[in-house]
Amino acid sequence: MISDTFVPAPGNYLSRWVLNKAALSIAGLVTVAYFDHERKSCRKFWLYLAVFCCACLAVVGAVCESTNKPSCEGNSTLHSASAVVFFIGILLVKPIFVVLT
Repeated sequence: MISDTFVPAPGNYLSRWVLNKAALSIAGLVTVAYFDHERKSCRKFWLYLAVFCCACLAVVGAVCESTNKPSCEGNSTLHSASAVVFFIGILLVKPIFVVLT
């Protein structure tokens, strides 16, 4: 998988830093989009879902996929589940914010 590129050493540190910063940036952009519009009541759920999905992206960056390599020693189940939740959640959230803004 694509996460295997982050297993050897300097890649595992880059993934932790870059994916966490990307998750924080996406969460910030979604929050700005939420507060930029007058109709906030119907979008609160989508904001929470988007921020939760960004937290899942941060987990993807922080937890390695490989369980048997010494540079990683991660958890494949947690890594994969977080990635799936992020991708499905963002696919649901993005059209909603485009329609409502």
